[in-house]
Amino acid sequence: MTIEQAKNVGQRETLKCTLYTYLGGELIFLVLMVGADFANGIIFFIDGHRNIHFLAMVTILFSVTYFAGQQNGKDILILGSHFFLTPFKYGLFTIWIVVAYASAVGLLKHDATNAISTFEKIRIYILVPYMRNTLVLLIPLLIYAYYCGDRIRNSR
Repeated sequence: MTIEQAKNVGQRETLKCTLYTYLGGELIFLVLMVGADFANGIIFFIDGHRNIHFLAMVTILFSVTYFAGQQNGKDILILGSHFFLTPFKYGLFTIWIVVAYASAVGLLKHDATNAISTFEKIRIYILVPYMRNTLVLLIPLLIYAYYCGDRIRNSR
């Protein structure tokens, strides 16, 4: 298998796994938003997706996944890297890039009239989101990494 073939396989499988994971998360959030009031839940769910920053974060997610997928394929199929650790590493890196965008938006949209210290800003807009999102997304990331790496490894 050539490097280009490995990159294409990795890219295709990684994008598919990311799409399935994203859609699964969306389905979970839809069910949680709808709850008992279907009409209002759907309205709030759709309204949340019309936010320009949400659209930017989804675009960043799939853009970074596009390039990480190529690296997944090359690392697993050509370099012989571990099939689970490689997608886990690049998946975590992708999550952190998306959280960096969200943190930057939060810092830039911060109301200057509410005077808080620099340490509090760092804690509220950087440390807490990174820790919370890493912990919340750890289990889905583990499932994603195993499934994605296994599909890339078995596509030889």
